[in-house]
Amino acid sequence: MHKQGFDIIVQPLEEKAAEQKKEEALTNIAWLQLVRNELGPALRSTTLSRVSRDRRGRVWKLCARVQRVADIQNASTCYFQQLVANSVAQKSEANDDISRDLGRSMPEIAEIASLEGQYRLRRCLSAYALHNPELGYCQGMNFIAAVLQLHVPSEADAFWCLDVIVHALIPGGLSRALTGFKVSVLVLCDLAKTLLPDCYLDLEGLGIPVEDVLGMICPQWFISLFVNALPLELVFKFWDVIFLEGSVAVFQLSLAILESFAQHLEASGEPFPSMAPDYVAQVA
Repeated sequence: MHKQGFDIIVQPLEEKAAEQKKEEALTNIAWLQLVRNELGPALRSTTLSRVSRDRRGRVWKLCARVQRVADIQNASTCYFQQLVANSVAQKSEANDDISRDLGRSMPEIAEIASLEGQYRLRRCLSAYALHNPELGYCQGMNFIAAVLQLHVPSEADAFWCLDVIVHALIPGGLSRALTGFKVSVLVLCDLAKTLLPDCYLDLEGLGIPVEDVLGMICPQWFISLFVNALPLELVFKFWDVIFLEGSVAVFQLSLAILESFAQHLEASGEPFPSMAPDYVAQVA
């Protein structure tokens, strides 16, 4: 999609999003339905693979309603900067964990691995840990923030997108105890048993409880929304769907991957694979 065509679709939605600060603002469900109607065909096609990352980020921000999220939390335009100023120099367990993980956050991507990229990532993560002290910083958050950094130029907007992902798009939300992940694995297990019975039987044939098998092979599917489990370009397309459809899409995409495994197994006759990320990428 060329820039003019993209702007024709997206700019009216951005203008409407700016009006959503008022009391009569659309509910989240009504807003997402509006966005689905306008952007759904583009997001479900290959169209966005041919636009720049910042334009893809604009679509993600529309779906997440970042300005509305900030307004609901009564956050001023300086709120993010205040968090950064108060958090980066602070001695805390969260900042120690962030420091350890920065170098492991997509080191192969220059925009993330550069000195400025590392500073931006630290600012976002440290600010979020202060903003949400009950959660702080936990596993997977660095990769989510890194993907946002690639697509959302505004640090404040990337911060609010992270907030939406943590609370609304990751099934069960993030937690240091991985409670949401454990529940999601059980849900995926039940869905696979009902919708993919052959695949479920293959998993049962390993002699390990199916929920334990899924718990070992799919943490990145739920905790970091497929980052490090699939090639990044495919992850970006998955995120298009997740932003548009919500957390239910994470289960739908997970089932699609499992179905691909079942089809591969039937065609090849090979033992059920380990589902290492490179194999997931090959089959998916």
